[in-house]
Amino acid sequence: MFFKLKRPCKNCPFLKEGGVPLAKGRLDGIVQELVEKDMDFTCHKTIDYKSQMVETTDGDEEFVKDYERNQHCAGALIFLEKMDRPNQAMRLGERLGLYNRFELEGHELVIEPENMKVKK
Repeated sequence: MFFKLKRPCKNCPFLKEGGVPLAKGRLDGIVQELVEKDMDFTCHKTIDYKSQMVETTDGDEEFVKDYERNQHCAGALIFLEKMDRPNQAMRLGERLGLYNRFELEGHELVIEPENMKVKK
């Protein structure tokens, strides 16, 4: 399941205060991918980069998602719900009964879409 998280973690990048520090413009880039490219955003606390990196045929390494362990960022879910722009994963999850927007908590903690450089 990809939607186990119901509340943003204590240093979620989508928090109004106390979020993990990001490089200038990084959050705008994440929001742009969420909204314009319909991407999902994995919670940083659910990723184990060491065990999820696999070697490709050309000798490079590639990150592979583990949909049991890796969870969609609850802050991103709330942000997208505030915009009334659920991404493809959210829409599909809702249809399959895996995601319920009414279970999300902490809306007041998450940044407002109006404060971001994003098209509704």
